[in-house]
Amino acid sequence: MKHLFYLTILLSFIKISHSQELETVIQRGHLGAVKITAFSPDGKYLVTGGRDRTAKLWEVATGREMRTFLGHEGTVQALCFTPDGKHIATGSTNNTVKLWNILNAELIRTYKVKDRVTSIDFTSDGKYIVIGGYDWYGKILETETGKFIRDFKVSPDKGLGTGIKVQVSKDNKNILVSEDNRKAIIVDFETGEKKTVLKSVEKGSCGGCGTFAKYLPDENYVISGTRNGPLVLWNLKTGKKVKTYIEKQKDVSSVDISPDGKTILISDKNNVTFFNRLSGKKIRTVNAHKKEINSASFSPDGKYFITASDDGTAKLRRTSNGKLVRTFVGYVNKSNQGTDLDQESYWQYYAKTYFDRKTNVKLSPDGKIFIIGKKDSIAKVLDFNTGKTLYNLKGHSGAVICFDFSPDSKIIATGSSDKSIKLWNAADGKLIKTLKGHTAMIFDVHFNSDGTKLLSGSWDGNASIWDVKTGKRENYFKDIKAFCSDFSPIGNYIVTGGLDKNFSLYEIDSKQLFRNFIGHTQPVSSFDFSPDGRTLVSGSWDGSVFIWDMVSGFQLNKLNPNQGQIHSVAFSGNGKYIFTGGSDGTIKMWSTKSGKLFKVFTGHKSAVTSLQVSPDNQSLISCSIQGVVKIWEIVNAKIIYTYYQLTRDDWFVKARGGFFDGNAGAKKYIFYVKGMQTFNVDQFFEDFYRPGLLQQAYKTRGLINENLNLDDYLQKSPPPSVKFTTNYNDSFFKKGIVTLNFQVSDNGGGIDEIKVTQNGKRIISDFKRNKKVKRGRRLNESLELMLVPGNNKIQISAFSQGRIESNIISQNIIYQSNENLPDCYVLTIGINKYKNESLNLNYAKPDAKAFSNVIKKHSKNLFNSMTFYNLIDNEATKEHIINAINDIASKAKPKDVFMFYYAGHGSMIGTDFYFIPTNCIRIYDLTDLTDNALDAEYMQKKFSLIKALKQVMILDACQSGGATEVLAQRGAVKEKAIAQLSRSAGIHVLASAGSEQFAVEFKSLGHGLFTYILLDALNGNADGSPLDGKVTVYELKSYLDDQVPEYTSKFKGVRQYPYSYSGGNDFPLTLDEK
Repeated sequence: MKHLFYLTILLSFIKISHSQELETVIQRGHLGAVKITAFSPDGKYLVTGGRDRTAKLWEVATGREMRTFLGHEGTVQALCFTPDGKHIATGSTNNTVKLWNILNAELIRTYKVKDRVTSIDFTSDGKYIVIGGYDWYGKILETETGKFIRDFKVSPDKGLGTGIKVQVSKDNKNILVSEDNRKAIIVDFETGEKKTVLKSVEKGSCGGCGTFAKYLPDENYVISGTRNGPLVLWNLKTGKKVKTYIEKQKDVSSVDISPDGKTILISDKNNVTFFNRLSGKKIRTVNAHKKEINSASFSPDGKYFITASDDGTAKLRRTSNGKLVRTFVGYVNKSNQGTDLDQESYWQYYAKTYFDRKTNVKLSPDGKIFIIGKKDSIAKVLDFNTGKTLYNLKGHSGAVICFDFSPDSKIIATGSSDKSIKLWNAADGKLIKTLKGHTAMIFDVHFNSDGTKLLSGSWDGNASIWDVKTGKRENYFKDIKAFCSDFSPIGNYIVTGGLDKNFSLYEIDSKQLFRNFIGHTQPVSSFDFSPDGRTLVSGSWDGSVFIWDMVSGFQLNKLNPNQGQIHSVAFSGNGKYIFTGGSDGTIKMWSTKSGKLFKVFTGHKSAVTSLQVSPDNQSLISCSIQGVVKIWEIVNAKIIYTYYQLTRDDWFVKARGGFFDGNAGAKKYIFYVKGMQTFNVDQFFEDFYRPGLLQQAYKTRGLINENLNLDDYLQKSPPPSVKFTTNYNDSFFKKGIVTLNFQVSDNGGGIDEIKVTQNGKRIISDFKRNKKVKRGRRLNESLELMLVPGNNKIQISAFSQGRIESNIISQNIIYQSNENLPDCYVLTIGINKYKNESLNLNYAKPDAKAFSNVIKKHSKNLFNSMTFYNLIDNEATKEHIINAINDIASKAKPKDVFMFYYAGHGSMIGTDFYFIPTNCIRIYDLTDLTDNALDAEYMQKKFSLIKALKQVMILDACQSGGATEVLAQRGAVKEKAIAQLSRSAGIHVLASAGSEQFAVEFKSLGHGLFTYILLDALNGNADGSPLDGKVTVYELKSYLDDQVPEYTSKFKGVRQYPYSYSGGNDFPLTLDEK
């Protein structure tokens, strides 16, 4: 029976690995200090533990976050893989150790101990787990059952918090224990008796002088470092010091020895220092982080070392030179939630526990718009049917924690960590007034039934009632500790759920307590009133849900959801059902009358903190503690779409089947994970990227294409694997030509195409495979490249026959050259006059001329020479455009720059986008388009022939005719076509949203709106940080993204957003040398 547990786990692992569905993972990273790291035995994966109470699994080769292990209620500061690498143990300050399956983050077992856990290790066969921490005894438990085997007496460092560290010998006979008082001991595994004492400073004692010790690979020696003590090598046979490397180290956070036993690592708060073990000489010191280092260790092969820091990251560096290889970081480390709560402060850390649980989304009563908060100091207001951002509520100086709509949907109230409440006009997002009076962050705001009063609750323990019209505070309820609050349906009472665990009803005029609802034993996190106002439902962190009679205060029913802590409850629109959201990530639907479970909604990976039913009673809107919003179809409990708002600007949408939409910023932090494989979402670009997805998903109730499923597609056509067989990464070359060798392996999906880019620009090659090769076959390829001065980033990927792209591999080669400035080639096309006069435009010609002029004026100092090709009106035929491109292709070199500007008509036929030259008559006739127009795929191939690595295409192409809905559909298809053009050619594409030209409204501008803003940007107004007189491609893109919606709102009455896709490196377009 003793092997049954391991056999069961093995079979479970195999079963899960074969049946695992494709997961969508947001790379959040740690919100707070990273305390500890651990490599898997094969070095392919890394686990980090943090102050934010989570452990995270990362893929070392890519730096991608794969899974999050949620469940601890304290800092995770101990980690260890099982010897087979299939499970991870995590230890926390909440006196627990948890064992997890790394394939699905499933909790297998929890081991409880008496005090904080600071160290974990397994025996080499995985049968036993050794736990150490603040307890005066270390523990040995049976892994399978958690059964206590024995303990052993230790002396933990409780002063500075290192506790003890444990390491089991390879033969499982001994345990190396790092203790307080500059001491390490060897404990007999079988008896728990102390065998050897290694005390680095013999005289005196030192409380708070924790020790860090490690066996050398042969286990005949031990290296130990201690706070306020030496770094010493010990001979275990004699128990004596062999060598001292440092006489006194003030701060120590870790010690490690390389797998070959040759190099010693010691870290303190600021640095990691390396010593040659034999000679004792210091090799180097590496300043790894700007904030304190909490731990450091070698990778299993010794080629790298990893550091964990208070800056919320872990960093991988080369042991040979200390150079940074990769940072394990998520978007939360690079964004600001708008709060200055310090994770390292005890009281602020406590406050943040409540702050985190106030993550919600709110739909307006008319069902048209919804709000998302906690995106630095703004709240985003979006169209519920299209997902487009309508506006941002800007004005708070801290995170927007809570919000509510007035009953008529005309006013929005927001509460912030800046202690203020603001009222906004819901039509345009303009600020109406600010309400001040609270002395701490605002937890809750709610309008009364007629919208004349507003109730607020705050971390200051008080609740206030405000007059909406005047902004004055009318009533003040002191020290009721309201975590959640609302007006009663008839408006003469308020209901509050307090942090003091009270759930209470207060009479407004007298401010007196009218009733306590007795039953919950932990704070009430959420409550809701039935539509008729007679019934109240409440949920608590104690895991219970009660249904109350509002008149009598009696319990009508009690639900036991078994969802962990309850964070959100809501009635359906007809009051027949209750929805509950818990810390286990599930949502449950109950019969109000009988209390029976009706449905379970599964899909969230973390606690559900917000629930709301749409006004039509068809959809459920939920939000998790991680800010993930899901829209559900209530009738079948299926997800319509999932919406991720990562930062103020970065968003991503996913629908059933794996279809997705999102901006480039978000796609850097969102991945698909299947088993132990990770995939960038853009690997599935060709079939699953759908611009305008949210609107389509809502209309089809999430069913985009029932015949296409990403998971099935991946199984049928897995992408190839690619690797370099020559390594020139970070090498310096004095010659301008290099030959790179690489290998492509088929994984069962065939090899359709191999893609090579240099500094983001597609390189023409003949690597095209039109037949499926035998599974496992490897293709060895060679590529000769011309280098450009400076950095040359070479990236290679391959496609399966199902057009799924492999992971991209890259090398950077530095070409040392003193070549002249680059040359610049500019092709501008502006067509006002068409052969078909009904297509004539007003501003395309002046727009093209103005673009050419602004480049001439502001770009001449950037280039050795500039050559302009200007094709206006009748000159802009298909033949002339092709001839101009061919001429540029014959002259441009890799170091040069190519700019392409087009103002005229564009047309969509199916999924193909066409540029319309002057001689094209019927812009939606395929025959005419084939003869006289230029499709985007053809243009992509032509641009690929231009050797210039720096290319930008600017399109101000409008579409005419047809119904608005048709134009909207064309717009989404056009957006994908333009994205495909950028992606395939490896060029920057900046394009207007298209649709009607609206010429009359733009007379005051003198140009088309998009080009008007473009010219303004290139004249210097897009020069961002740093202010260096240059306007780069990325600065131009940012300026267009910001200004186009503002101008379209002003001139069209609706916000439109430009299409912008980056397929290459950033570079300057203009330079003002004033």
